[in-house]
Amino acid sequence: MKRILAALLVIAVLCLTGCTTKRSQTPTDTGTDTPQFSMASVTDVSQLKEKVIGALRGTFAADAVVRAQIPILTYEDFATMYAALEKGEISGMALDEPTAISACISYDTLSYIPFENNGNGFKVDNSLADKAIGVKKGSDLAAKINDALKTIPAQTRKELMAQMVMVCAGGAIDASALKSDAPKNPNGVLKVVTECAYEPYNWRAESDANGALPVKNQEGNAYVNGYDVQIAQYVANKLGMGLEIYAADYDAMFSMVEHGDADCLLSGTEPTAERAALVDFTDAYYTANVVIAYMK
Repeated sequence: MKRILAALLVIAVLCLTGCTTKRSQTPTDTGTDTPQFSMASVTDVSQLKEKVIGALRGTFAADAVVRAQIPILTYEDFATMYAALEKGEISGMALDEPTAISACISYDTLSYIPFENNGNGFKVDNSLADKAIGVKKGSDLAAKINDALKTIPAQTRKELMAQMVMVCAGGAIDASALKSDAPKNPNGVLKVVTECAYEPYNWRAESDANGALPVKNQEGNAYVNGYDVQIAQYVANKLGMGLEIYAADYDAMFSMVEHGDADCLLSGTEPTAERAALVDFTDAYYTANVVIAYMK
């Protein structure tokens, strides 16, 4: 219940002033703060020039830290990066804002600095702040998906993200903010691959509650939910197709699309130049600020 209440405060609609967590704590010395400096007092990214910031490999958040000429350490997964933060090896973690919100709800120890791209925050190419869907090079599927994405209002996208943050926190929703009718006679199946490990974009779920869908290539009761899953269902419905969700790690997702084992990848992915060499990207389905999560 505390996590849900925290989520309600946080999502008061991604218009945030920092992450509300489950209980108040006295700031502790993690090796990153000094009597003269506290991460909680940071209001501009320029104040981080002498700090080491962690980021997940290959993300636009990592690129933003490099561009800002701030010392950086990169990690393969969130758990390893969080452990480094606990040990004081890094002063903060560069994340997109929805991920930071989810992390703050999950970890009592975290808060975050609500930077705004190209304002008091990181200088970010807007295209790199986008989350986009990857399809096979040369495919006409990107144009069809773009037509579907154009029908989603900006406010609906925000409301959907708020819902997914709520579900991450253990809450429930009556119906998705993103509504569409499933086709009565599907014209084929849209095969979508995702990591199932990137809250609130995609994560493994225990049941089909709150709009979660089964994972096609996993045995047993394997389900996935998240912002990406809801977008995938909407796009499939708009294309008049059925939907199958597949799970794969980061590198395998691109390989599956390249070899035709999946039609598209939808996993909170930024359309970087490196990735665009492997797949074609659609227009953005979400755009996020880069923020810094830190130990309270």
